Amino acid sequence: MHSLPMSRWFYCSGSAVRRHCVRTPRAQKKLLLSGLGSTTAFAIALSGCGNSVRYAVAVNVLCVSVALAFIWKGRERSLLGELWIALTLPLAALPVALANGVSTNSCLLMSARFVLAHTAGIFGVRGIIAEFKQGNRAAGYAGLLVVALGIAALAGISLSPSLACGAFYVVALGARLMRPSPKSLRQIGWLLIGASTVQAAWLALALR
Repeated sequence: MHSLPMSRWFYCSGSAVRRHCVRTPRAQKKLLLSGLGSTTAFAIALSGCGNSVRYAVAVNVLCVSVALAFIWKGRERSLLGELWIALTLPLAALPVALANGVSTNSCLLMSARFVLAHTAGIFGVRGIIAEFKQGNRAAGYAGLLVVALGIAALAGISLSPSLACGAFYVVALGARLMRPSPKSLRQIGWLLIGASTVQAAWLALALR
């Protein structure tokens, strides 16, 4: 134990303490009570909602279940796993938006734009990594093209909010075209988070 560097020793000790704490009867009891309380509150809230909200919740439960299956199998970082999670996360806003009186069509269009934006980010980042590791200079561009077609189709339905999605797409495509080193992926990630925040604000204003 003493042969380990001090920082490493503290890390290992902390991990051991965390593993011990989460297995104690007290922690398990708190987890059970919290789960029961959350489930009860969720059921009460759902009972006062309309059918559209309930259907949206059911879709979310299905999507989250599949996402957890990907995680359980250790496949959450596969292309299919990442695409499924990109679909699941935006759908989480559907029940909230529907419960606040936003129309079903607007909610679906909003979710579709976020899905397309996140998908563009996935193909952009994976393309950068594939080119660096495999020398495949064309990696990611086919997926980005499909996303561009999807954004164009949505723009035919509603132009203004689609511009927000297009702005995010430009950031993802620009990052891919610049072909940065994978060491720069953290900075690219923060840039995409910023673009996603701008997109969310833009869509919120468009739905008012």
